[in-house]
Amino acid sequence: EGKQPFITSTELAQLETPVEIRGLSGYTLRPLKSKRQLARVANQLKNCLNSYLSQVVNGTTMLFAVECQGTPIEAIEVNPATRRVVQWKGERNAPPNQTTRAAIQQTLVQVSKVAAPAIS
Repeated sequence: EGKQPFITSTELAQLETPVEIRGLSGYTLRPLKSKRQLARVANQLKNCLNSYLSQVVNGTTMLFAVECQGTPIEAIEVNPATRRVVQWKGERNAPPNQTTRAAIQQTLVQVSKVAAPAIS
């Protein structure tokens, strides 16, 4: 646990770029890498996401924001060692939208090589 797999510069560039979620118009998956990004998403979702900065920086967790028209609506935490989803939450830690979950998960698998299926 805590050991980050080797990521090439091409994979890293892909990981840092917001990705359109296929089949969901206006939805993107955005990797969260900075204090500012975490604070913005935590503020929008009204949760403690900004408390994960040290884990993101030291590589023990990966965080993604699901955005609709540029506004964060959900956050996903992935364990980089196991490539499994640890948490997937909406505003105020509500469960994610089940209607959009499959399309988002498919994009997450492609972008970050997350092992499917994600936890419910």
